[in-house]
Amino acid sequence: MSELIRAEGLTKTYRSGKAKLEVLKGIDITIEKGELAAIHGPSGVGKSTLLHILGTLDRPTSGTVKYGNTDLNSLNDKTLARLRNQRIGFIFQFYHLLPEFTALENVLLPAMVNGRRLKEARERAHQLVASVGLSERETHKPDELSGGEQQRVAIARALMNNPEVVFGDEPTGNLDEKTSLEIYRLISRLNEEYGTTFVIVTHESSLASAASRTIRMMDGRIENVSHNSP
Repeated sequence: MSELIRAEGLTKTYRSGKAKLEVLKGIDITIEKGELAAIHGPSGVGKSTLLHILGTLDRPTSGTVKYGNTDLNSLNDKTLARLRNQRIGFIFQFYHLLPEFTALENVLLPAMVNGRRLKEARERAHQLVASVGLSERETHKPDELSGGEQQRVAIARALMNNPEVVFGDEPTGNLDEKTSLEIYRLISRLNEEYGTTFVIVTHESSLASAASRTIRMMDGRIENVSHNSP
């Protein structure tokens, strides 16, 4: 595997008056192309903050993040947003589907934002909906889908623009144990099938151990990194 993302010396501090909260305390991390990495640890250790910085949704207080040779600190907000739209996908704990749109239309949205041709985009959306096992549900709206089905739509949407990396912030946190395992198996299969890099935040040990690499965080730092057997 070759390196996709390198972060060095990441800190994140929030201030309120004289109070100061250090969430990240010096993080060095690399993400390899094609891997499925889990950022694991209990609540409140900085997992989501790290994910948001790696995914360009937030900027660090100090430190650098590089995508290949591109230093994200050197990009203005508009250029950073363009990079995010073209190279990154996101899956969240709550699915953020638009209720008035069908499953297929929700998957199509990122392509429409990027101005892709509708015919070409629709073909890919059909393919992705099929790949997450929802061909027979693509005309259903979110309130007609189960939680697991809605998350499958969100995963297909995250893959719509052929991103280099998909970040997932507790993507199974709103699901029961059985459905959580099904979603994680789906992510693992898509990782192998498309070669897309996935970086998933989770507090669940069983899900973290299913990733190819587990990055364990504690108190704003990386405690250890383990490579898991297939």
